[in-house]
Amino acid sequence: MTDEQETATLEIVVSGIFEFRTKLEQEKKDIIITKNTVAILFPYLRSQVTLMTAQPDIEPVVIPAININALLKNMEP
Repeated sequence: MTDEQETATLEIVVSGIFEFRTKLEQEKKDIIITKNTVAILFPYLRSQVTLMTAQPDIEPVVIPAININALLKNMEP
């Protein structure tokens, strides 16, 4: 990049397929879906952002590790 400010946009979609092998109450399923799946997928998002931003010969973007469960808990009403 030059001294002039340049902007790049990066859009990444992360999806996962999860299966419940035991019967759970819907409330427990909702908690798992809301918190655990995000926590499981987040490291893959971090990795992809770093890999994709390192390719164009610029300083790679490294998203720090985040405690997703604590973050989501703080966002609860």
